[in-house]
Amino acid sequence: MPALKCPECGYSDLHAVEVETINTDLKAPGRFRREHQQELACKRCGWTPTLNQEPEAVLSITPVDRNV
Repeated sequence: MPALKCPECGYSDLHAVEVETINTDLKAPGRFRREHQQELACKRCGWTPTLNQEPEAVLSITPVDRNV
């Protein structure tokens, strides 16, 4: 099976991370809500889909596997 490659740098070692984002709550103006989701990230350049699409909303990115 071919390895997945990072769309930014082409490095083929992606790993699972948990991305914490902050989003404005549209139902309650002035309120924010934190969201957690898991996705793949590049070990070399740090690319993740969320960081690429919404860089100002990302609070933290932590590896799912603590051995990374």
